[in-house]
Amino acid sequence: MRIGVLFGGRSGEHEVSLASAAAVIHHLD
Repeated sequence: MRIGVLFGGRSGEHEVSLASAAAVIHHLD
């Protein structure tokens, strides 16, 4: 199974997006 995680972007929530994506990737492993 392949899963893509999109994150980042230019907004005030950038840091939150990075932290959320890292948590998702960590829990998928």
